[in-house]
Order: sequence, then C-alpha cells, then structure tokens
Amino acid sequence: MKYAYLILFVLLSSPLFANPANHHQKEASRIYMYGVAYQAEGEWEKARNHYEYAIKLYPYDERFYSALSYLYFDRKEYQKAIAVLTQAIQIFPKNVDFLYHRAFFYTMSNAEHLALADWNTIITREPNNTYARWQRGQYYLKHQQYQRAKEDFANLARHDSHPSRIANFYLARAHQALGEYDEAVKQLHIYVQATETQPHNPYHPVGKAYFHLAHNLRLAGKISEASVYYSKAIDAKFWPDVTSAQRVEAQKYSNHSLNIIR
Repeated sequence: MKYAYLILFVLLSSPLFANPANHHQKEASRIYMYGVAYQAEGEWEKARNHYEYAIKLYPYDERFYSALSYLYFDRKEYQKAIAVLTQAIQIFPKNVDFLYHRAFFYTMSNAEHLALADWNTIITREPNNTYARWQRGQYYLKHQQYQRAKEDFANLARHDSHPSRIANFYLARAHQALGEYDEAVKQLHIYVQATETQPHNPYHPVGKAYFHLAHNLRLAGKISEASVYYSKAIDAKFWPDVTSAQRVEAQKYSNHSLNIIR
C-alpha cells in the first residue's frame, strides 16, 4: 500500500497531471512581461499583441487589462482603452480602480455622463473615496449642479487631509454659487490659512486665495474686511491667470484705493 501511494504521488506530480490553469497562468505572466519590455522599447504593436495573448491564455490577472488599457490610452485610442476596462470590470466587478480609470477615459473622450455613472458606482461602494468625490464634485460644478457639488466637496473637506485645503476652496465656490456667502467666507478662511503656510506654491497662489475671500466678504456685505484682503491680493501680485475684471475689482475695493480717495 505504501508503494501504491508513492506511485500515485509521482504520477500526480508529473507535468502530464499538472493543473492546466496553473500552466496557463505562468505562461500568460511570462508573455505579459515580454509585453512590458516591448512597451518600454516603444514597440507598441508587439506589446499589444503580447498583452492580448496573455489575456486570452489567462483572463484572470488584473495586470494584463491595466497594461493593455493604458497602452491604448497613451496612443489616445480611448474607445479601445474603455473596451478593455469594460471587459475587465465584467470579470472583476469589485475592482474600484478599473471603474475609476474607465471614468477617466470616458472624461478624456468627452463622455462625461458615462464617467458620472462610474463615479456614482464608486461612491456608492466607498462613500469617502476622495478621488471619485473630487471628480464628481468638479462635474457638478461644471454643470451648475451646485447643491450636489457642495455635498461632495463638504465630504472631501471632512476626509481629505491634503495640506492645501483645496477642497475647502471648491466647497466655497459651491456656497458662493448658491448665494451662501457667509459659509463661503468660512471655507475660504481655512483655505487662506493653508496657502499662507506655503505662499510660493504655484498650484495654490496666496493672491488668489486672498481675492476670493475678499470677493465673498464683499458679497456678504463686509466691505471693510473685504478691502483688507483685496489689498493683500494686490500686494501678493495676484496670480498668473488673473483676469482684467478681477484686477479692476480688487483695485476698486482695496484699502489702496480708499487711501488714494482720502
């Protein structure tokens, strides 16, 4: 009996009895790595062929779909990239990253309404997903759905610990659009404090923060306080894409202007 078990063990260990799924997985992974190497060398057609064959051999490795979709994305073939991720989502329905990247590709291909559906799905599953909240909030701002934008950016302001406090800035924009100027001022004070700690950050210029705070203070009827921040915006030399109308507004209501009048 002992020898019978030994013979059975040897037979099952033989390649003839190996699990074909494991063999396909290893072979697919090897082919995928060749695809990565070809892509690094700029041989995109060879890379694509290898990724596609890897998926055909073993369609249960998430890396294969990610690589192929971004290969198409780099070539601006967005519809093909979307098709790859749609196939991946059918196999990996719980993979939030695939939904996120498909939504991004939808946005790049001017199909924002389809991107919104993916943002919604992600947020339903992960209510505090900062990436999805950010993108959906921007969508709602762009399409003037300010109440919904406010909800997304309020969530971000609570859960996003980014030192720029940029979520508070966009939350203020939603409040401003809804005529809630006092609430906008509260959020902009938080944003101003954050930008003052990094005044030379080109992505969050302090002059812009001062201007928007001043603008909402003025809309809230706090003219004297607004003039102080208009002056600060001028002293900070505004920001690179400031408009002529914004310059005129700041000069009109700033302390600098009031001093000249006196």
